Amino acid sequence: AVVSTQSTGKAVTVFFLFNFGEVVGCFTATFWHYPHRHNILSISLTRFLFIPLIFMCNLQPRTIPEWVVHDAFPTAFSFLLGWSEGQLLSMAAVYAPQSVETAQEKSLCGNFQAVSCAVGLLVGSVLVFPLLALIRV
Repeated sequence: AVVSTQSTGKAVTVFFLFNFGEVVGCFTATFWHYPHRHNILSISLTRFLFIPLIFMCNLQPRTIPEWVVHDAFPTAFSFLLGWSEGQLLSMAAVYAPQSVETAQEKSLCGNFQAVSCAVGLLVGSVLVFPLLALIRV
């Protein structure tokens, strides 16, 4: 399995693909301004669909049955998750300051957005541990 905790090389590959996808997402946001500012939250929430998709993949060690055996799926899901994160964070960084008028508000908005993104990424990283415990139960 690509996401095996027993194989460091494969886990590093998935980690690399997520980060590479995030860089590609940041790059594509420079010329493809999707989604519109009113759709960012709803599209961000649809990223939660990746959680059951990844759970269905060939993750090892596990006690729940796997539905997707091929290793291409967890790597593709990891890349798409990274790409969507880069795209959505970049577009949020573009749209947020446009929603306020004065320079002081724009500066405050940018700082608040940076803190919000950092807290969101931290919470997402911490939630990995209980989700992995669900797979191994």
